[in-house]
Amino acid sequence: MTATIQSLTPTDSSTSTTDVASPPASLANGDLMIGIHSTYNLENVAHTHSPPSGWNLIQSETPLARSRMSVFEKIAASESGNYTFTDSQTVDHIVNILRITGHKATGYIHQSAKAPFVTQTNFICPEVTTTLDDCLILYICHWNGSGTLSSAPAGTTSRIDHAFTGETTHRLFCYSKTLATAGPSGTGTFVRSAAANGIGITIAIPPSVGNRRRRQIILGIP
Repeated sequence: MTATIQSLTPTDSSTSTTDVASPPASLANGDLMIGIHSTYNLENVAHTHSPPSGWNLIQSETPLARSRMSVFEKIAASESGNYTFTDSQTVDHIVNILRITGHKATGYIHQSAKAPFVTQTNFICPEVTTTLDDCLILYICHWNGSGTLSSAPAGTTSRIDHAFTGETTHRLFCYSKTLATAGPSGTGTFVRSAAANGIGITIAIPPSVGNRRRRQIILGIP
């Protein structure tokens, strides 16, 4: 079984310190939730993110003081109520929560990497190298302003395309693929119609069962 995105919850809010997201549809105990928090403010004031109780940080990055993207994770366990994502300043928020099944019970965040971009048209989610077969690869991108997506990472499926205009305008993407054989994931490049500031994050999530490459090594199979 491979790790699979089953549902998601999108939300956004303007000029606030918090954004509240509801649980993804059909959430069950043991499901992996990936919470993506993207923020932007006109005041160019440095700011930080805090997740809901029980969530853990995977990566957080900022290209300039006015914008930030953070990715958090949590394994569902008797969940109740909504999830409040918090910023240290008054900002515009986008939050999306992905529900994933078929992941490893432990070590479910196998690899991750991040990169900031200032005045660029190419936003590159960094390459990660997996040691497990059949990892779900998430390429997550945030940029300031609306802009037009000219091209997305090759061989991927669109999961999130969330543009929000409040005091400011910013946009969040997530594209995914399954990397059948352990090794380099390749970079995930999002091309924008005009230069802007942004962030790229890559995450690898391994499957609950199956690891062909490790078995091949043990058995001496090329």
